[in-house]
Amino acid sequence: MSAWLIKQLHKPLCALWMIVPLLFGTMPSFSQQVKPIGAFEKKAVKLGEPIAYTLVLRHPASMEVRFPDTLFNYKPFELVAKKYFDTRTDHTGQSLDSAVYVLATFQTDSILHFALPVIVMRNGDTTTVWTDSSAVLVEKIIPAAELESAKLISTTDYFEVSKDWNYPYIGIGLLGFLVLIGVIYWLFGESIRKAFRLQRLRRRFERFMSEYLPYTQQQLSPEAAEHALALWKSYLQGLQGIPYTTYTSKEIAAILPDATLQQTLKQLDLAIYGKKIDRKTVEAAMFLADFAGEAYRRKVEEVRNA
Repeated sequence: MSAWLIKQLHKPLCALWMIVPLLFGTMPSFSQQVKPIGAFEKKAVKLGEPIAYTLVLRHPASMEVRFPDTLFNYKPFELVAKKYFDTRTDHTGQSLDSAVYVLATFQTDSILHFALPVIVMRNGDTTTVWTDSSAVLVEKIIPAAELESAKLISTTDYFEVSKDWNYPYIGIGLLGFLVLIGVIYWLFGESIRKAFRLQRLRRRFERFMSEYLPYTQQQLSPEAAEHALALWKSYLQGLQGIPYTTYTSKEIAAILPDATLQQTLKQLDLAIYGKKIDRKTVEAAMFLADFAGEAYRRKVEEVRNA
């Protein structure tokens, strides 16, 4: 609890201890009605100014009592703080419960009335008993005479608002963002790199197939066969990093020792340079498409297992 609240709660304690002897001085029997007593520390309060309200209840020790808590509606006041005191029981079996509530109001009425309930439980019965209503004056911050003569002044003058950058907050936000990116990269960097690389491989393969497949569905001319072979070399070069576009068919066959591939390249060379076009030319083009697809799948597995 802050020093200010302790000071506010300390103010009504003197009044509280003055009330206690009076209550214990008169010893009512159990049959008498239980009645809580409440009082403000002073008679007047300003808007927003804290004021302490003391609540005291004297009752038989066999009774269980409950004072208002933070969930209670303290209108026309608002609860600022509260302090409960330990129950005190004398030798006659009479107990004293007390609490101090620090309240504040923003109501502009001249007089405010206030009372608090206490829940009393005994022998299975529950009863709510209230304090008598206490009144407190609300002091005017501005005297009434001045308020009546006051005049409202309007102004439409332009007020320039500073647009300076809040560099400390921007720096903190940027630093936090960089730290977050660093953590994400440290935790998931490898997976992210693999995902991007696989995505690039897929897009390149799809682009190659969309351009190459038409050559597998028609009778090829020597020029079309040459273009299909060049397209195939370019794709494999980008996939494997080997400069196939600068190699002859014989040099490619030496790098890729595949008997079917060697025969396919010879067939395309016959179509390109020997002008020999037949059904085997289209079959050769189809084989190169399958060969490129298999090379793509091997590359994908290589990246995933890296």
